[in-house]
Amino acid sequence: MSILNFLAERKIREAIDNGDLENLPGEGKPIDLKSYFSMPAETRMAYDLLKNANVLPEEVQLKREIADINHQIEQTVSEAERNLLRKRRQNLQTRLSERLEQNGTVHRASSGT
Repeated sequence: MSILNFLAERKIREAIDNGDLENLPGEGKPIDLKSYFSMPAETRMAYDLLKNANVLPEEVQLKREIADINHQIEQTVSEAERNLLRKRRQNLQTRLSERLEQNGTVHRASSGT
């Protein structure tokens, strides 16, 4: 066992012992894998390969960028800058929608502010 695995296991054990992992949403319920298995097999395989290589799928990266832009819009004082950020967000949302459509998944990108 590597030192990282050991440390992670220790932290998890401490959280369990402290009760930090009790009463979490979904506790004791089966994981809903319907959306995972509704994807084509080749897409699932690609996601598994990416996950094992610690690489984020493009959809996840796009969602993170959209969330970051939403935060920037909230923090920006300049209306001109907000408009530029909104245009960039719209482009990312379009790319995300296209990507999700290609994968046969139906998700909605949040538009934020």
